[in-house]
Amino acid sequence: TADGQYRNRWAFRSSADSPELRELDGMTVDRAGNVYIADAGSGRVRRISPDSKVTRTYRYEPRHGENVDGQLDMGVDHEGFLYLGRRGGHYIRKFAPDGTLVATLDTYASLVQMVVDSPGKQG
Repeated sequence: TADGQYRNRWAFRSSADSPELRELDGMTVDRAGNVYIADAGSGRVRRISPDSKVTRTYRYEPRHGENVDGQLDMGVDHEGFLYLGRRGGHYIRKFAPDGTLVATLDTYASLVQMVVDSPGKQG
């Protein structure tokens, strides 16, 4: 909670019949309090609502030869678009609020860190 009280923990099992947990490689939070968690093994990001329900799954496919190691930086802009970029990689993916992949942007230099600035509408 905002005052530091422990409320919940999210974990994803490797399979329904296994106690092993999946490795997570990124997370972010949007303005509405939704938490976005990236699952390193499946190529999925899950949006978890403030009441702890999975409300959307975003699927991203690595391109041929794309590095799949390292931290996945994520951010959500003021319109609800989700951006994903792997540190050391050359691609930034943009997803619409409905989960549709809108664009894959190719960077010329390796991504060191990605920050999505979400200032909202300017008055």
